[in-house]
Amino acid sequence: MKICAIIAEFNPFHKGHQKLIEMAKKQTGCDAVFCFMGQNFSQRGKPAIINKSVRAKMAILSGADAVFEIPNALTLTNAEIFAKSMIKAVLSFKNVTHIVFGSECGDIEKLKFVAQIMNDEPKQFKEFLEEELKSGNSLNLSKQIAFEKYLKNCQKDYNAKDYKKIISLPNNILGVEYIKALLSENSKVTPVATTRVEDFSATEIRELCYSKKIIKTRPLLGDNYDIFCEALNEQTFPDLTLFNNLKLLSLRQHTFDLTKIQDVSEGLEHKLVLEAQKCVEYGDFLKATTNKRYGENRIERIALSNLLEIDKEVIKKTLNQKFLPYIKVLAIRKDKKLLNEISNAQTKVIMRKNDADGALKRNKLAQELNEIDTRCEMLYSLLTHKTPNKNDLYTKLNII
Repeated sequence: MKICAIIAEFNPFHKGHQKLIEMAKKQTGCDAVFCFMGQNFSQRGKPAIINKSVRAKMAILSGADAVFEIPNALTLTNAEIFAKSMIKAVLSFKNVTHIVFGSECGDIEKLKFVAQIMNDEPKQFKEFLEEELKSGNSLNLSKQIAFEKYLKNCQKDYNAKDYKKIISLPNNILGVEYIKALLSENSKVTPVATTRVEDFSATEIRELCYSKKIIKTRPLLGDNYDIFCEALNEQTFPDLTLFNNLKLLSLRQHTFDLTKIQDVSEGLEHKLVLEAQKCVEYGDFLKATTNKRYGENRIERIALSNLLEIDKEVIKKTLNQKFLPYIKVLAIRKDKKLLNEISNAQTKVIMRKNDADGALKRNKLAQELNEIDTRCEMLYSLLTHKTPNKNDLYTKLNII
């Protein structure tokens, strides 16, 4: 069985994602599509508009064959760590031959070219990067400027401005990180980039939902519209005011050592606590702590990581392993061949209670990751006014 992997958040799943799955099957000729996603919080540190089980079900009904989740600690991170973690999950399955992702440019050769240079880090590129970081720019902006300088000085056959624009866009950045992760793993999996379908926007759907214009999402959600609406009988949309207030309170109380959080450095922890104690509103806190060095997404992730007490050492220990301690199946198409394929994975794949027991038994790292996942589930349940699962790892597999 040839498998194509797709990494996405499906926040929420819409017709553009359905087209991506159809395109993936057609372009790769694979027998099955395995989707990999985070849980109930996005990589940018925001709560998902609808819970993960519903999003997974929507994906299966739209052509995916299986949907997996990976631990929250690994997805509430910067693009590099997010991509490395996802690729480790993907490579757990020996028969994955392709990974397909949406990007703004859709040109895989250009993305591979960027990834190769950033992975190899030639001396001149590294010098330009260090120079930009010293000037106070964020890591992403420093990479963009350093890459442009590198091409102008060392690879003059390439259009430097064109490439700088490419690596300034979020999905291109993630695509480059996926390819880098494949290179660092010496993987033979073939990356495939598709151009994102602009007619369908998850951001637009979320904005319509929060504006109480759900009916206008029907053309974007397609056949999954009814499933999306039915899910609202069991949960509300996340309460963002409560979410922001909880993050602000946690920073004010300062009970968790902020220096233990990923991407907190250079004394940033002092600035965060000081501004949290001064600012009345979370929005004011964001404005006070965001600058050219620390972007809003980075601050958002740090604030959520503080609330959830995610220690970067847990992330570091996980990334040092060949495969993740466990991944969980959220939903799967009813097919014996798929179940056999999943049972042969090179990591613990959780489909039933016994699998969860086996993953956690005598494995401290798995237990630490699961404790973070449990805190995430409790928080998401609070924000969406739903009954929490005492141990989310033990929830029933959705076979469709």
